[in-house]
Amino acid sequence: MADGIFKHSYKTKTRESLPIAIYNAGVQQCEPSHTWGPGLRDHFLVHHVISGRGSYTAGGVTHEVGAGDTFIVYPSVIVTYRADDADPWEYCWVGFNGAEAKLLMAQTPFTREKPVVRFEDPAAIESAITGIYRASGTTPASELRA
Repeated sequence: MADGIFKHSYKTKTRESLPIAIYNAGVQQCEPSHTWGPGLRDHFLVHHVISGRGSYTAGGVTHEVGAGDTFIVYPSVIVTYRADDADPWEYCWVGFNGAEAKLLMAQTPFTREKPVVRFEDPAAIESAITGIYRASGTTPASELRA
């Protein structure tokens, strides 16, 4: 990704009763101490840390997160995430919901007790999420690609 502080994202307005509906996707290089929350989402949100460090608090438990880690925000759970002061993170994310979203998430290693996971191939996770972001658009074809 580019040097410096940035945020690129896409949000869709299509939230019909699809099996899986992508709500938003993007990539962001955060400023030092950049914080989101405390707050909650109405959808699942997966963040993958590309570089840097930060912290993620969910259910009152704080997790230190760094490059290669992936964390999930569950719907209706109060969370806070914060970029490190000295080494702020760059992450990519995808937000989604739908009739099959819970079933999909049940097939992953994420749990409410273990919302941070380090996958064997972090580059594949980054590629998948940024691929969803790059496929973003308002046409049926772009939504299908995502």
